[in-house]
Amino acid sequence: MGAPEYGRSLLNYLKYRDDFMLFIIDMQNDFVDPKRGSMAVKGAEMLIPGILERIKIYEEKGDLIFYTLNIHDMVPEDMRSKEEIKWGQAIYPLLKENLKKHHALEKKYHAISPLEFEAFRQKCADKTQYIKEIELVGVETNVCVLANAVVIKNMFPTSDVIINSSLCLSSDPDLHKKALDIMAGMKMKVRSY
Repeated sequence: MGAPEYGRSLLNYLKYRDDFMLFIIDMQNDFVDPKRGSMAVKGAEMLIPGILERIKIYEEKGDLIFYTLNIHDMVPEDMRSKEEIKWGQAIYPLLKENLKKHHALEKKYHAISPLEFEAFRQKCADKTQYIKEIELVGVETNVCVLANAVVIKNMFPTSDVIINSSLCLSSDPDLHKKALDIMAGMKMKVRSY
């Protein structure tokens, strides 16, 4: 079955499949665009080809794809116009078309809300391994990737949470490595595809 129409709740969306998920974290203009992004992670645009390839693989298998939108609209030091803020929160253009038919999860700052995940987990409590594997890619490894990985691992404790280290990036290489070590220490699998 193909992806359900855009905009359904996470709970309704997840009931269609029980195999694999791809989570794309914060690949928005503010974090990816090296010239205009207010919080651009150096080199993030270089992740795009690999992420597009992962999207293609998951789509071919009919698996789930989610992406986060970091709606950072209450940052006091952000003096940009509303138009500039809206631009910054939009998905980076090279990914936008490929993510249109998939499910966006808005979040404030670091991580997605665990409320919808908890409702889904309770509904599937009788299944020992409803979701087999959840792969995370995106930016920034030591902030939003780490925060979302912890929420996801907590909500799906029997699922393999895979951190695709070749498709995650941080502004600070040392913090990138430390975050990967922390996630590995939390029984997540750090791999490079």
